[in-house]
Amino acid sequence: MGYAITTDPVRARLLVACESPGSREEWLRTIHELGGHERLRSAWSVVIDARGLTWTVRLEDVQAIPASVRAEPRPAGPVAILSSPGAHFGAARQIAMWLQSDGLTVEAFQQELDAEEWLRVMGGRSPSEDGSRDPLPPEG
Repeated sequence: MGYAITTDPVRARLLVACESPGSREEWLRTIHELGGHERLRSAWSVVIDARGLTWTVRLEDVQAIPASVRAEPRPAGPVAILSSPGAHFGAARQIAMWLQSDGLTVEAFQQELDAEEWLRVMGGRSPSEDGSRDPLPPEG
């Protein structure tokens, strides 16, 4: 598979990372898998790291991704999309804008530090920062 979903209990975060060039079909399967993740409904933040994406994103892909997200449970925490510059970033911004219009807290970034700062401001902080505890055991 071109994408992997991992948990970071220290940051209270789900990370979706592009591990290979991937494809639209793999991306849509990953969205479905993320939608079923038990931590998605918590206040955990989500980082989608699409900087390794190499497939050419077409208009129908940009339209299919928000439609697929709408069919899944909504994330309770903020979602940051990391993207490489150029057309991929433009597609990430378009997807983020459509999802924002659906009420999701989502933004696209080219720089990881910018995404980290935004997540901190938007409430995507770690349990150690807010004094809460992770109610679910770490995945192993």
